[in-house]
Amino acid sequence: MMKNISGYITRPLVLLLLISLNSVMSISVKSEELTLTLTKVAGEHNEITVAATRILSEAYENIGINVNIEELPSKRALFLSNKGITDGELIRIDNIDLKYTELIKVPVAYMSIRHMVWTKNVVLPCNEKINLSPYLIGFNRGYLFAEGVTNGMNKYAAGSFQQVFKMLDLGRVEVAIATDYTGNSVIRELNLQGISMLPTPLDITPVFHYLHDKNKHLLDRITSSLQKMQRDGRFNKIISQVATEFKNSHSK
Repeated sequence: MMKNISGYITRPLVLLLLISLNSVMSISVKSEELTLTLTKVAGEHNEITVAATRILSEAYENIGINVNIEELPSKRALFLSNKGITDGELIRIDNIDLKYTELIKVPVAYMSIRHMVWTKNVVLPCNEKINLSPYLIGFNRGYLFAEGVTNGMNKYAAGSFQQVFKMLDLGRVEVAIATDYTGNSVIRELNLQGISMLPTPLDITPVFHYLHDKNKHLLDRITSSLQKMQRDGRFNKIISQVATEFKNSHSK
């Protein structure tokens, strides 16, 4: 008799145990998605990176995920995100996944950046096509656009944009490559004088968010979230708000 009762009791208990285990596993999976750590280039506190942080934070918040931003040197950031030690890249140019093959591009360009040439003691002709080959060129290590456009030229890759512009100021490099936002931000930060930006960009490129392959299950959700923000005009609104904040802070 006890055996029969035990048998009847065991089945629902096993079922309950399985349901509970499944619930715990579901909660565990969800908890892993609660926070993503994305890397950005250290020393780039400018309108682009601030706007990118706000846009992506809102996009992920809309799908129930928090975002943590970690600042690292550019090349190290790419190394860690490609290895899956971090979850992805906040903001990078197109096609970096051709080299860093574990990264997946989220196919929504939410801003564009202008790659500019900066000089101090060297006068360059303001032509539509800028020839940098006669000069010693400085840029931040891991700045993939600059690495590509200066291939075969005389160049120096520094550890930060701050170092690049200090070298330009001291005449240790003749020209520098940086985006307009980054260059202006570093010049203000270091209070440098006499450095000017050529008016013609080397290129204007869209920028994207990248996820490590381990997070590919989030690709469709974050893509949809960003597309909705784009349709609703949130990108432009956030970018305008950030631009106003920077303008007001610099006028004080």
